[in-house]
Parts: sequence; structure tokens; C-alpha cells
Amino acid sequence: MARPTTPASPPPAPPRRFGRRRKAAGSGPGTAARFRETYTVARRHEPLILLWPLGGFLVLVGIGLAVGFAIDHVIIAPVIGAILGVLAALNLFFYRAQRGVYAEAADKPGVAVQVVRQMRGDWKITEAVQFNRNQEFVHRIVGRPGVILLAEGRSRNVRDLLAAEARRTRRIAPDVEVHEIVVGDREGDVPLIKLRSRLNRLPRALKKSTVRALDVKLKAVANTNVPLPKGPLPTRMPRGKMR
Repeated sequence: MARPTTPASPPPAPPRRFGRRRKAAGSGPGTAARFRETYTVARRHEPLILLWPLGGFLVLVGIGLAVGFAIDHVIIAPVIGAILGVLAALNLFFYRAQRGVYAEAADKPGVAVQVVRQMRGDWKITEAVQFNRNQEFVHRIVGRPGVILLAEGRSRNVRDLLAAEARRTRRIAPDVEVHEIVVGDREGDVPLIKLRSRLNRLPRALKKSTVRALDVKLKAVANTNVPLPKGPLPTRMPRGKMR
């Protein structure tokens, strides 16, 4: 008679040090490491990025000193000003750093989709419903504003892909609003850093219960499940799978 197998015991917890549990291996970089990485990327596009946070901190500390002398609280008011200065400096740093990070990633395919994935709300994303060999893509996003077609590419061909997908979407769902957006830095395009605010400003036309049904319908009728490889997008696409 075979012995019953015992379940494997869970791995031991990381040992504690000074009352705090050590970080488990493979759990990702810490806050300090992410801060350094963000600063390194942002500095390539804005070498004086630390001047804005430092200026904001000094201004609020100066205001705290002035208020402290005016109301005869030369300790409390400067301390409050320093705390507010630290918060303002961090906000200014991450705001300026975000511009550098977006500028660094602007030319990478699929970055616009990652921006949408980080947004709040119910966004149904289908990647690469249209594409070509030049790494130009049209992604479909279904949300409360309707259907959003998000194009990534620098040549004029990407607008042809966008128009073709817009016509097909309107045939399948004629009563739904279709928004066409090209991410880029040319005239008429939406810069990557402004994509989030552009999507948030779109008027809400669909109910939450309708979003999922519409996404299922578009996937079923349009048959847009493109077998893209995982990981980095390929530099060349086979001719047989072009739309």
C-alpha cells in the first residue's frame, strides 16, 4: 500500500533583522532603488531636474520663517514650512521625472497601452488589432467613453491602419462612439505624457454593464486575437500575417 504523500512545507520566512522582516529575494527593487532609477532616466532629458524640487523646498521654508517671525513662533512655523517643503519637493520631482520617463519610452512600441493599463477604471484592451512590418500598431480599448482606437507609429501608414480599423468597428457597432487617437509628437497627435488626461476627458457614453458586452462582441465578430509573441515586440513581421 502506497504511503500518502504529505504536502510540501511552505518555504521559510525571511529572517528578521532589528524587528523587521528582511526583503525576500526576487521581490523587486526597493523604494530607494526605484528612486535612483527614475532619477537616472529623468536626468538624461532634464539635467537640472533637482533645481525645481530644491527651489520649492526653499520657498516654503522661507515662507515658514517669515510667518514664524510675524506671529512670534520661530520654531513651529518653520518646521511646518519644512514639512510642506519636503512634500512639495517630492511632488515636483516626480512630476518633472515623469516627463523624462515618458520621453525615454516614447519610441518604444506598446508604451501607450501600458499607460492605459495603469489608469483607473474599466478599460478593456485588445492589443495590435492592426499592425504592419514597421512596428506600427493600432490597439482597441473599450471603456465608458466607447471604443478608443489607439495608434502608435511615425509614418503616414499608421493613419491608414487607424482608418481601416475605425471603419470595421463602426460596421460592427454602429451606435457606439469611436474615438481615434494617434500617439506621437506630430501635429494632430497626442503626446504620450498627455494621453492619460486625454482619455479621462472623454465623455462617458456607456454604462459599466455595457462595456464588457461590447468588448466580447468586438472580439467575437472582428476576430482580432492576433498571435503576438510574448516579451519584446519583434522588429519584423511576417508578410503572411499582415492585415
